[in-house]
Amino acid sequence: MRLDGMYWHYLDKWMFCLLRLGQATNDASFYQEGGRCGQRNFQILFIPGRGLHWKMTSDLRQVPGLPLPSGPGDDELAALIVFSCINEELKRLDEEILLTKEVPS
Repeated sequence: MRLDGMYWHYLDKWMFCLLRLGQATNDASFYQEGGRCGQRNFQILFIPGRGLHWKMTSDLRQVPGLPLPSGPGDDELAALIVFSCINEELKRLDEEILLTKEVPS
């Protein structure tokens, strides 16, 4: 599987790991990194009005023949949960809240 690409599933799991590591160490830098990871990748994988690509090619194009979702699904729900948890930790620590800023189009 040369140049397989990326899956949202792995990104939200990584952000959740950063959240838990930040909670275990009380180090806000892990929350910040989780927020930055989410913002960078969400704006690539999300198409307004169409949903979140769950998979992209290695050059960030839609996988040929793989339809876009027509509405919210598991990936959007996972993103909302992880973003919300990271955001709550940042609020608790009075850190800059990265996840409430508008995502540029």
